[in-house]
Amino acid sequence: MPPTSHSGIPLPTSSGATLQGWVTRQPTTRLSPEADRTGLGARSHSVLVVDDDREVRRLTARMLRVAGYNVLEAGSGSEALRALEGNPTIGLLVTDIVMPEMHGLDLADRALARAPDLRIVLMTGHAPQLTALLELRDAVLPVLLKPFTSEQLLGKVRDVLADGMH
Repeated sequence: MPPTSHSGIPLPTSSGATLQGWVTRQPTTRLSPEADRTGLGARSHSVLVVDDDREVRRLTARMLRVAGYNVLEAGSGSEALRALEGNPTIGLLVTDIVMPEMHGLDLADRALARAPDLRIVLMTGHAPQLTALLELRDAVLPVLLKPFTSEQLLGKVRDVLADGMH
């Protein structure tokens, strides 16, 4: 295992198109509810992070928690749909696209059918194969390409919440 003294977080490299190698911890600023002018305050709504890769899911959730968001996690599309039904405070879905059982685009469609005001951010590490498809949907469903930094994730989340994009 590589040394961790350089402030990196080791992630498995055998899990396909996920964050591979080392992700450098980036400094983040904790958001106060007053700083969130989106109407989707960190304390009043929750973020649901969905990724079948446990390490990526946990790292993404941690980035959001450090920024002050209430975060729930799901490892599959069906688990995410159950979480959405059981937690009416979820206002943002951050989901991987390529997952077994139910891909993220299908999850997004089903989630929006149940909660039309839900905001969504898609994540993918399969840029070459999916870029064209995602560019067509980006106006409706914003995309975050893996690997990403905390600032990139939080910037995309803030943009989606501020603009009201699904």
